[in-house]
Amino acid sequence: MNKLFLRISRYIISRLPKGKSLAIRIALYLFGNKFDGVITAVDGRKFYMNNISLVKRQLFFVNEYEDYETKLIQKIVRAGDYTLDVGASFGWYTTLMSKIVGTSGKVFAFELAPNIAQECKKNIELNNMQDNIILEDTALGDTEGVVDFIYSEDLGLGNLNPKGLTGGGLLKTGKGKITTFDRYIEKNNIPKINFIKCDIDGAEVLFLKGARRTLSVYRPFILIEASGSHGRNSCYEIFNEINQFGYKFFSLHYKTRLKPIPEHEFKRNFKENILCLPSDRLSVLSVLTKDMQ
Repeated sequence: MNKLFLRISRYIISRLPKGKSLAIRIALYLFGNKFDGVITAVDGRKFYMNNISLVKRQLFFVNEYEDYETKLIQKIVRAGDYTLDVGASFGWYTTLMSKIVGTSGKVFAFELAPNIAQECKKNIELNNMQDNIILEDTALGDTEGVVDFIYSEDLGLGNLNPKGLTGGGLLKTGKGKITTFDRYIEKNNIPKINFIKCDIDGAEVLFLKGARRTLSVYRPFILIEASGSHGRNSCYEIFNEINQFGYKFFSLHYKTRLKPIPEHEFKRNFKENILCLPSDRLSVLSVLTKDMQ
């Protein structure tokens, strides 16, 4: 019965002119976050939701998910591209890029937390995207071997840092495989990488250190999360790792425009997504900023 009421709440809340956040909290309080069903996004993609976790609330109740980032990816990724989704979560960007790159492209998706990876796998299958997506339940870092991790089903997040998740209800721990992306590319004979989306809650620097050859040789466009909450110097390290390969940086914090980030701001305490563009390919900005409102 609660599942039915959640569906009704989704229908009503998505159409409210204002007060959506309060309505979402009330619906979850009354009916809980257990759903175990499938919803359809506005673009026709289907998503299975076991729990309406924190990262999926907007998608479930408002039928939106990181709208500005989604529009940017739709403009920057092209048919035939090879793309990387580091921290694939439930598969929003994995399936989005799969639709764009088509049969001549590939999406490499990495999600370590087992329950989250299974949900991502189910969403790939729901959308019949198995042919151009390779999903790996492996962490990407600066080493190879086995790594400890922690994850929360309530939050829908995982982390390599034991202190990286708080307030997530029942936290679980586990061990998983870890490799570098440079090694992964070499082992699997991947001919190119055009775009990288990276959101791994504080482990971004480790990923970048293990992908130096990839950044140097292929110089992909990068969309990465920078957050000072993961450590005082984490943002500065992210910029330094990428900047050595000749990139320019743009803040997505302003939602309707890409604001350049000069080098003297690298030590600022960021908490936002950053678009990183190779210095010799800045002409793409005219495409990315067109009609972005």
